[in-house]
Amino acid sequence: MNEDASGPPASGSVTPASPPGVLAGLPVLVVEDDPPSAHVFRALLAGDGAEVKLARTAEEAKTLLRSFHPRLVVVDLVLPGESGVLLMSHLRSHPATVGVPIVAVTCMGAGAESAARQAGCSAFFPKPIDGAAFLDRVAALTTDKAEG
Repeated sequence: MNEDASGPPASGSVTPASPPGVLAGLPVLVVEDDPPSAHVFRALLAGDGAEVKLARTAEEAKTLLRSFHPRLVVVDLVLPGESGVLLMSHLRSHPATVGVPIVAVTCMGAGAESAARQAGCSAFFPKPIDGAAFLDRVAALTTDKAEG
């Protein structure tokens, strides 16, 4: 996938925020293998002005991170190959991403939030996500990071 938010929007019922807001220009990496979910995250984040890059796997994300330096990462816990939990552990141990806020998302049941928190996520959202709550939390995470 490894695409940015400038492509044509896919069909769907997501209505991005307008005009761009507090996320304007914020580089965000979304690691999500499910195309409809990836579209939702891209629409929400780009609709608020973020620069969004998409990866379908942990390996694709690691490759993208060589040239793209996000200030926020959204990670699905269930990915093909290496899990999102392992990817978060990698991000937390790498000097370039150790302090970058990570938002974990999943459709997994009990225990998923605990595993995500232990791997170092900054916020957790079960799927389907509440778009407004997601954007509010992302804005708080990135504003705190910019000010702190």
